[in-house]
Amino acid sequence: MEFYTDIEKSRPLIEESIGRFGYAPEHNTDHYIYSGADYKETILVRFEDGSALLTHRDPKTWDVFSEPVASPERRAAILIEFLQYVLGDASQKKVELHAQSHGAEPRTVPPGAGLVRRVNLELHERTRRELLGALPKNLRARSINYTLLWPVFDLTKFDTFLAGGRYKDLRNAKVKFYREHRVEVRDAREVSKEALRAIPKVWKSMRRASDRVYTAMYDAYIENDFRGTTYARAFIVDGHVAGINAGWAIPNSTTYYAAIGLHDYSSKDLGDALNLEDLAFLKAAGFTHADFAGGEKALTTYKLKFGEARIYKSFIFSVARRQ
Repeated sequence: MEFYTDIEKSRPLIEESIGRFGYAPEHNTDHYIYSGADYKETILVRFEDGSALLTHRDPKTWDVFSEPVASPERRAAILIEFLQYVLGDASQKKVELHAQSHGAEPRTVPPGAGLVRRVNLELHERTRRELLGALPKNLRARSINYTLLWPVFDLTKFDTFLAGGRYKDLRNAKVKFYREHRVEVRDAREVSKEALRAIPKVWKSMRRASDRVYTAMYDAYIENDFRGTTYARAFIVDGHVAGINAGWAIPNSTTYYAAIGLHDYSSKDLGDALNLEDLAFLKAAGFTHADFAGGEKALTTYKLKFGEARIYKSFIFSVARRQ
């Protein structure tokens, strides 16, 4: 197990691991980097077989970002190896942090300095179950903080004409929207960054107070010209940049992750039009499925209006040492 702190120099290692073992929507190097916080250190944890954990760390906690980048039989095993290492006996342990890419001399931290009180995890149902079944007695999993629901649309069954009684309201809203507005879709990299920056700000201000809303990641995508995405498209209504759709092909699959779908609430039914455009575009692009990102129950209920989808769950919780 090796720790790398220079993420840009370690990019080839991350991409090699994702190329071999990636499967989760957020197994994307740039998304991992953009999702970090200024007060946390971004650290790649890599294992001898090429498996990896994408992590962030502050003085008191480690965050494991997304699922382990590993084969199914190794996911719980590398999590336990990591948890034992960073949550073990502080008098016995020493964390080595590689300051540069593979082969660099390690930067060592004094014994105990790399140890923290807890490790935060977000795991899919199967991975969490296997981890809990193998968790050593000196570690304990805390209660689930919250659960995210992830709808995955079957694009082979998505009807772009929205025929039938089930889709009558959605079909009428779409027809009315395009009748009343002039709509253009352009590559977001060709659109003014100033116009794009306004969308996350307005979107955040319109969310409910109970929503967990963070815009730094979206700002990072805009500033870096959507590096890491397969597609990034600006939804322009009557000459006004009103929405963004962006995402990427999930590694080793024919599923697309619709990571970004933001709009500024400037027109009635804008959200419906934005999502319908994305689904139609992805179907035409040849993807078989579209993962429309994790959310809590109310948001997922809204997404299900767009068609048949299966839903899977991810659980946010932490692991700590037993006292």
